[in-house]
Amino acid sequence: MFGFAAVIGAINSLLFAVAVTVGAFVYNVSADLVGGIELTLSERD
Repeated sequence: MFGFAAVIGAINSLLFAVAVTVGAFVYNVSADLVGGIELTLSERD
């Protein structure tokens, strides 16, 4: 039973990593097309 849970956990981790990678790629492509968000926290005078 624990072996089955370990396999399911490993597959879940792999799928999550793939989903995050695809999400980052889609975000970067859309930011390049639209211009992205520019944020200035502080300016040096």
